[in-house]
Amino acid sequence: MRRFFPDIFHGTKRLLLLNISYPRQRIKIKTYIFIPLILPDVSLNLRTGKPDHHPIEKRQLKMDIKCSGVILAGGENKRFLGKNKALCLIEGKRIIDRIYSVFRSIFDEIILVTNAPELYPDMDAFIVTDIYPKRSSMTGIHSGLFYASNPYVFCSACDTPFLKKEVVQCVLSHIRPHFDLILPETSAGLEPLCAVYARNCIGLLEQNILADRFKIQRAFNEKRILKIPESVIRQHDPDLSSFFNVNCREDLSAAWEMAVHG
Repeated sequence: MRRFFPDIFHGTKRLLLLNISYPRQRIKIKTYIFIPLILPDVSLNLRTGKPDHHPIEKRQLKMDIKCSGVILAGGENKRFLGKNKALCLIEGKRIIDRIYSVFRSIFDEIILVTNAPELYPDMDAFIVTDIYPKRSSMTGIHSGLFYASNPYVFCSACDTPFLKKEVVQCVLSHIRPHFDLILPETSAGLEPLCAVYARNCIGLLEQNILADRFKIQRAFNEKRILKIPESVIRQHDPDLSSFFNVNCREDLSAAWEMAVHG
């Protein structure tokens, strides 16, 4: 039964299976009646024997969504005088390690796109380089999509030290088959480097790269973009600190202040 009716045993709408027999007839007939039941979104904790009230969707997120995590670390760092900002320390931890910790708690496959793989010998990730020698976020996203084994990738820049796991999960929860780009939209604009990309848009990105068109939003059909409102993101990150990125030394100093004072 479980093999033929998988949806019956999962989700918030469960079905009650009744076995009714007819003993007065010469041939007993068993009738199965499916009665819809609305049950709370809980499951039984096998260790304690008590209900587990954590949302099923959050606990199954890592299993249900086929998505890879991609960290883009191929920037030129011009405002850092050539220093790799991904390796800058904030309270004793490199920025890229902060992002990696978030990714590790969500994704089974993590891809690091960088043109300097020798800088990350200790990174437990699939390290790749840009397929096209054109420095832009789009080329990094394209490479991440190309090497990913899943139908979706979540892309992040390497200079966002306060990226929150809850924000990543929020973006992932908005994945829909008919959208190629899912990203937050705040009063500051769209956030294409805290976004999900569908793998089937590789060809589209390739066409734009070859034509030297690197504006990410303009590459997509507006109908294929899902924008997550700022109000939804603030439920998980009230200060929108997930979008704070370190572009210069002043930003690094501000990041230290943010880390120290919470």
